[in-house]
Amino acid sequence: MTRNTKTFKLIVDNHELQADIGLYKDEIGVKQRLIISLEAWIEVNVSDLIKNNTPLDISQSQNYVRFIEIAEEILETRGHIDMVEEFSERFAKRILTETAVTKLKLKTIKPDVLSGNTHVGCEIERDKNDYLEAEKASLNIVSA
Repeated sequence: MTRNTKTFKLIVDNHELQADIGLYKDEIGVKQRLIISLEAWIEVNVSDLIKNNTPLDISQSQNYVRFIEIAEEILETRGHIDMVEEFSERFAKRILTETAVTKLKLKTIKPDVLSGNTHVGCEIERDKNDYLEAEKASLNIVSA
């Protein structure tokens, strides 16, 4: 990281989606609320901003909308997903392999499974290297 490359944490908080997700018979084929929150770290070179007061451009950052699009694409193309953990892993992998994000913290909640004010779900933390190493291993590439 250069001296003028800075880390930014992007946040999407409590975005609600509709998902066919769950193991139980009454959950299969039925859309239910799925709430995602994420923190995504990116590296941005701010040299021009610091030196010349030049505004940052979206190409130097990451559009938040792309995160939501990825989540919706997964839910549309996969159809039914048994577990929140599976959705979360697929979502994290796509964000970290298809965007400028270097590290991700993702919280996925199913708010309507239990009665009352109890929400269930999972939280994961991943970084780009998690998927780069897995890809190297699948291709039998040994790091020197």
